[in-house]
Parts: sequence; structure tokens; C-alpha cells
Amino acid sequence: MTTDQSGVIAVICRLNQARSIIASTYLSRILPEHRVVSAGIQAPDGQRIPLSVQVLAQKWGLELNKDFSQSLDSIREEILAAELVIVAENSFIEILADFGVNPSKIVSMQDQVFDPDVIPIDPVNLNPESFEVELAKAVMVSVQLVAQRNLVKHHNKITVVHPQSISDFQNCLLSVNAAADKVGASVLVADFRFPQNGLIERLGLTYKELTINQALGAITTNADQLALVGPCLVATRFEIDFAEEFVLSTSFLNVLEVLSQDRELFVITGPRSSAHREFSETYLCASNAF
Repeated sequence: MTTDQSGVIAVICRLNQARSIIASTYLSRILPEHRVVSAGIQAPDGQRIPLSVQVLAQKWGLELNKDFSQSLDSIREEILAAELVIVAENSFIEILADFGVNPSKIVSMQDQVFDPDVIPIDPVNLNPESFEVELAKAVMVSVQLVAQRNLVKHHNKITVVHPQSISDFQNCLLSVNAAADKVGASVLVADFRFPQNGLIERLGLTYKELTINQALGAITTNADQLALVGPCLVATRFEIDFAEEFVLSTSFLNVLEVLSQDRELFVITGPRSSAHREFSETYLCASNAF
């Protein structure tokens, strides 16, 4: 990923305790030339963020920009100078406009381009599983909103497809592979929690193996050694228990850069949910859909 320009990006939610904290932290990672700040419409200055958010950030390999909330007034100058202001809810747009932000610089996580089921809601009081999923959605939508402003790009178009359920996966794999063949694109099967190499082999498809390793906190892959000479299907053989951390890592961004360098790329995530739970990493993968 590369940045086109430097400046300030502001992410605004209600209390500056979860959505804006997590989203701004990840935006800082992928946009190092920008200053990314966050605040809350109703945030008390200096209130510590919940332990659950700190634990989740650590699990996902994110070093939080801060561990306390801030009001709009506390970072007024930076918000007013921002080239882009991302708000978590449409109702905040008028508040920010009255605050002095040029409405043309404000975009919302509830923008009409997003399907209702991928719009992040306030995760306060949700169970741990839903809490993670909603914050993953906040990351996904924020990155896509930034991408729409051409602040971050891949070499070629990346289309992310995430099946609704496990039963949808086989049909999705076949249809995406067929679509990729038509346009000469590569395919990455990004179900890192439950690798699908067995299904791929049963369907008679050939693939290049992506290996993912973690040692002493560092994540590495063999993406640079895949020797890609044309469109191909890439998948993992072994499951990892740090799927979210990998998807949010620079190693995953490098995988996408390598696979999309010479051609369009389709990414198939694992299912959004099973009969028992939802999966946050599918939404984190979809952060890169542009």
C-alpha cells in the first residue's frame, strides 16, 4: 500500500471508547504519512477506554494510539484541519458541520454504499463475539472510506467475497474461480482459521501454497517466493490461531501487494458465520476491497 498525500484524518464516534479508537489505530498503520486522530461526540476527556478494547487490540496486534477518550473540543484544531472526517453515525454529520467542519470532508460509516448488515453499530453491552465483529466492521468500513478518497491503493483492483455460511463456500469458490478465469485474475482463499485446501483438491483445482508463520511476535509468509508467472489460485494448508492479527498485519498487506501487482485479485474469505458464531476476520479481510 502507498499513500498519495499527507494530512490529518479524524475518526469520530459517540464516546471515543471503541469504534473510533480501533479504526483510527489501524488507519495509522496503513497511512503512516498521515496523522490519524479520534474523538467522541459525547466523550468525556481523559476517561480510560474499556479493558475489553485494550485486550482486543492486543489480540489483533494493534498498538493503540491512546488509551483514553477525547472530546471534540480537545482536538478542535486538528478536526477542523482534517482532510477527511469519518463519523460512525449519520446523525453526527450535522453536529460536525455545526462544529465548523466542511461537509464535503465528512463521510459516514453508515454511508449508502454499504449494505445494512456490514454497517458497524455501537458495541457497548454486546457479547464478546458480537463486540469483536462490530469493531471489525468499523475497521473495514473506515478503510474503504479512506480508499474511496484515493489515499491508499493497491496495484490492481481487489474484490473481496465473503460467503454468508460454511455451506455457501463451495459454490462461492467455484463461481469466483470462474469469474477470475474470465478476466485473467488470481484468487486468494483467505480462510486462514479453517483452511480449505482439502475442498480445493477435491474439486480438482490446482493451487500454490501460502505459508504463514509467527515467531517471537513477528509474522512472515512465503508470498515473495511464490514465483508467480500468471493467474493462479493461492491457499493455505495449515490453520493459524492468530487470524485477525495476520489480516491486520503488514505481512498480509504484502501478500495482497504481491498477488495484485500484475493482475486483478479476488479474495475469498471464510464464512461470515457458522451455526454457532460470527467471525470478525472476514470483515477485516474485506477492508481491502478496492
